[in-house]
Amino acid sequence: ALLGEPPEFIWLLQDWLSWHPTLLAGRGGSGKSLLIQHLGTCLATGLPTWCGACAPVKVLYWACEDDHDQLWRREHLICRQLKIGFDRLANFNVDARHGLENTLLTTEYGRPMWTPTIELLRQQLNDLATDVLLLDNICHTFGANENVRHDVTLFINGIVGLVDGRPFCPILLGHPSK
Repeated sequence: ALLGEPPEFIWLLQDWLSWHPTLLAGRGGSGKSLLIQHLGTCLATGLPTWCGACAPVKVLYWACEDDHDQLWRREHLICRQLKIGFDRLANFNVDARHGLENTLLTTEYGRPMWTPTIELLRQQLNDLATDVLLLDNICHTFGANENVRHDVTLFINGIVGLVDGRPFCPILLGHPSK
């Protein structure tokens, strides 16, 4: 029932990021992966971003485009810029998935279906008690037709449903349609 005062809206980052699915899109090579890795580091350590700090949260970065060494080099620079050591990254889990099968949803005979990889992601998210998922990027994980609204909605709802009973924020990176 909709009686009385509604609950207050809860922000992860005030007026910028809530506990709902979020899409960060831009053309290739524009710095989305660097931005999201920097954001993940700040969220995991409780350091301020462009809009202030929040309490540290557990972050899982599923990086499908960059290999381990590239992510390491980038994190080294991020930590140096933030003036922190790698010892502060206990809440920031990075899974370098370059070269691996990353498709979570695909179509078979025109019908959407989840792949076994979705269970790997579900297990990681829940074993690590992840609060924020950084999924980089959706062209590696969404194997259906982006112009079929039902498939896109199914994908987003499926990602949100990977974590149940607690706040969870998936942030998906993507490229605009050509």
